[in-house]
Amino acid sequence: RECRPIPAPTRMTSTLPVAVRSNRRLALGPLLPAFLTSVSVASIVLLGALRILDGPPVLSAVAQVVLIVAFSALAFVDFRAAVAIVLLEIACLGASGLWTSLPGGLTGRQALHAIVLVRALAMLLDAWRTGGRIQIGRYGWHAIALSVILPFIWMPLGLVNGNSPSDVFGDGNAHLFFAFILVFIALIAEGDGPWLRRWLLIACAANAIVTGLLILLTLTNVVPLSSVLAPIVTTDLVMGGGVGYMPNGAY
Repeated sequence: RECRPIPAPTRMTSTLPVAVRSNRRLALGPLLPAFLTSVSVASIVLLGALRILDGPPVLSAVAQVVLIVAFSALAFVDFRAAVAIVLLEIACLGASGLWTSLPGGLTGRQALHAIVLVRALAMLLDAWRTGGRIQIGRYGWHAIALSVILPFIWMPLGLVNGNSPSDVFGDGNAHLFFAFILVFIALIAEGDGPWLRRWLLIACAANAIVTGLLILLTLTNVVPLSSVLAPIVTTDLVMGGGVGYMPNGAY
């Protein structure tokens, strides 16, 4: 009886609109993503500290360049790690993301969002080129439409009504965040839906921990509320909200 060699296994094609080649993580070993993650996180912490302490502008500028380069590279070699940093930053660093201000008035948060959004678009375009179509879904198209239509309506109306351009853009660009749905769609297309669900839960837990620590610090008076903590969270970092006692005495 003739014996024939077993052919090597090959990747099967699929009718699902999922990229065949993974764009999430390149085969560069675990050290490079870990290094870029560490540099990105350390740069965010350093920039926040420099803003609070009114550090040297030159040092802040250098740290901003390091952050942009490291985080951009991270989004390319390990997209999930970059998105994890973005989720934790949103959950823990307040409403504005103003732990640093880049040229042109761009906040640190906006810079991170722009980087992961561009990477997500590149991944989706690659999936479209490979598979022929992208499954964005009804709600995905709805969010994208809102991110485009609302700013084009809101901003001109604000200018016509006599509001300053900075205020108009500061309010209107919030609608652009609807386009962030593309980041989640890119992850789901890569089969990372369960990972995304876990990290959304982790981000919520991190927010609860940070909020609890702020409350604990004020209750125990380890850090003075009015002279130290309040200026940091409300003035320096513009985190929004407030922690402390209301005029009627309620906490």
